[in-house]
Amino acid sequence: MLWRRLSVPSLPGLHVEVLDNGLRVLVREDRSAPVVTCWAAYRVGSRNERPGITGISHFIEHMLFRGAGKFRDEVDRLVSSRGGHFNAFTSQDATMYYETLPSGSLKLALEIEAERMSNAFFDEEVVERERGVILAEREMSENQPEYQLWELVRATALIAHPYRWPVVGWRSDIESITVDDLREYYRTYYRPSNAILVVVGDVDAGEAVKEVEELFGGLEGGARPPEPRTREPPQRGERRVELRMPANVSYVCVAYKAPSASSEDLAPFLVMHAVLAGAKSFNPLSGASFTRSSKLYKELVRGGYASSASAWFMLTIDPYLYALSLTVRSGVEPEEAEKKLLALVEGLEVSEDEVKRAISQVEAQLAYNVEDFTGQALMMCRLEVVASVERLEKLMEEVKRVSPADVRRVASEYLVEDKRTVGILRPEGVGA
Repeated sequence: MLWRRLSVPSLPGLHVEVLDNGLRVLVREDRSAPVVTCWAAYRVGSRNERPGITGISHFIEHMLFRGAGKFRDEVDRLVSSRGGHFNAFTSQDATMYYETLPSGSLKLALEIEAERMSNAFFDEEVVERERGVILAEREMSENQPEYQLWELVRATALIAHPYRWPVVGWRSDIESITVDDLREYYRTYYRPSNAILVVVGDVDAGEAVKEVEELFGGLEGGARPPEPRTREPPQRGERRVELRMPANVSYVCVAYKAPSASSEDLAPFLVMHAVLAGAKSFNPLSGASFTRSSKLYKELVRGGYASSASAWFMLTIDPYLYALSLTVRSGVEPEEAEKKLLALVEGLEVSEDEVKRAISQVEAQLAYNVEDFTGQALMMCRLEVVASVERLEKLMEEVKRVSPADVRRVASEYLVEDKRTVGILRPEGVGA
């Protein structure tokens, strides 16, 4: 068993342990409130899927959400009775589960997660019930014009990498995934060597480690699952798609290739994002945002081309996408709004003052994301999945050093015609 204390100034007192079975454990004592949060993250998401089983990571999350083993269908009652809350979610790179409880209840959370990791049971009746729930979730998304457009743009912008799959999965795959598929996928990815356990809050780190060792130390680690081999080939020209469906207005979505979480371009890219759209909503999972002082808002919304505008970016293991979306103002042709957006983005001009303000926004948002226990644990889980928790401190230092020239460089490398995919959604019957 390896044990060391990490030097992450924004997360003082952070300890990391690696059990003999490969489980990576991060514990941070914080006595500022009588609360503890426990997160289990698995390095598995749509990135690990293939045609025929897209959405299976999310499907398993649904199956395990209410608990597994001796806690099957008991998590809600047990956590709620103690005044706590719990949740789970799946992304491109990870599936995460957590419980936040009053201090003194850590053992319950650890027991719940140990059962999830080792004692899942895939009952035919429950599988069919959850299949129906997921299909209803999928149908709800399909009725949203913006979602439909983004799904089409993503699948066009990425022609090879599994990031092109929707996390919820394609409908035909959701309908055909079998119990055996679920069991095999669970056995492959739900193992200590592929997991991260994070504990933050009113706990004694030494005692927490002992409890983790008792509950998880005896689980078989197994080998780490193989990494996906497919890499996205370079894009060498603009791609365009158009969609028609029932809608009240038109929408425009433009996606550019974006750097990975471990890329040296990440810091200037984040500052560029803040200049364009503001950093207000940036978090480790996504960065859909705009502020009224941003260039995106001033030029597109205040300028009369769009009723709303947003930019979207997330931290991922492999290079993904930077997407800008517009809800086109009534009476404006989508091509007009697109032209204005492309002129702003691909002709981006930045002053030293704008970069300084953007740096302050990014620094403030990174700090805000670790202000509460849940935010700390989420940030730690996410960074451990896509890079490492030490990446936070390195990123904060890199952001401080970003110059206007750095912003112009990443804009000229990433926000260019040959690396963009443009999607337009028109209401059915308009312009036909």
